[in-house]
Amino acid sequence: MSKKNIRNILVLIVIIVIICGVCYKKLNQYNYESELYSKIEIDKSLLNIFYLNVGQGDSTVIMMGDYIMLIDAGNPSDGYYIAEFLKAQGIEKIDYLIGTHIDDDHIGGMYKIIEEMDIGTVYVPNNQYSKSSYDSMKSELEQKDKIISITNVDHEYMLGDAKCKVLAVDNSSPSLDNDEAINDTSIVIELEYGTTKYLFMGDASSNIERKLLEELSKIEVLKVAHHGSNKSTSREFLHIVRPTYSIISVGKNSYGHPNSEVLERLEEIKTNLYTTQNNGTIWIKSDGNLIYINHLDYNIDGANRKVSYVENLNILTLYYFKIFPFLSTT
Repeated sequence: MSKKNIRNILVLIVIIVIICGVCYKKLNQYNYESELYSKIEIDKSLLNIFYLNVGQGDSTVIMMGDYIMLIDAGNPSDGYYIAEFLKAQGIEKIDYLIGTHIDDDHIGGMYKIIEEMDIGTVYVPNNQYSKSSYDSMKSELEQKDKIISITNVDHEYMLGDAKCKVLAVDNSSPSLDNDEAINDTSIVIELEYGTTKYLFMGDASSNIERKLLEELSKIEVLKVAHHGSNKSTSREFLHIVRPTYSIISVGKNSYGHPNSEVLERLEEIKTNLYTTQNNGTIWIKSDGNLIYINHLDYNIDGANRKVSYVENLNILTLYYFKIFPFLSTT
């Protein structure tokens, strides 16, 4: 049998398997698209915060009325899925796009968000060095004639009826090989709505926490810094903010996150602890007095999300001739 005939037979087999896979997909309602996102009932009269399950990364969506803020966008593979989640909710514009700092697991997906969405104000700490995710983000902003705005400590702005205040940021542009210094550039934001307060710590370390102790007070929800790293979330800090709820954005990792000592410190203050790894996407709602917490079985982790049988077959088809290059000759 000639190589051409072998190639044609293999192509036919792949096509048949794909057709069978499509039928299976329709019957079982398990497919790539259905694993994307359906429209959920969001009460715009409430503050809505979604701590997205982006695995070992960070991304938080905050909705107040018709106003939207996105803090971080996970890793480069996550941006598409974050954008799809937002579009499924009818969101076309992000009023405030915040990159807490320039690590890939925080701004990696920004380029795709900027490409897919209408963007208002963008805040990212000043950076003078070339870094792939940062450069991709800047390139997309330039294509839309947008710029990165520099924010500073004590800067306040409104997200609908919610007040946001920048508690910490470092615009000194430390060297990229100084991981701790990069983490400590993080834009730390306190959001206040009614009688409730929410703290978003980025990857800020205990060094930053100590500088904030005098102005911090009891909060309702803490976005735990640095995926639960032991370099953050000190005992002194926790005993001042004493969050009712604590959220850790974390996935499978080799860093030991969340650290067992941090978990012990959180247990000491009797906070209600949730992690995206265990609880999926975490949805908090508030009327300004009471807080309600839900879970969504949404995996927005582009690196570790489940993919369907059909999608895998499509990938195999795309790479068919790369896998069997000798069959491409006649």
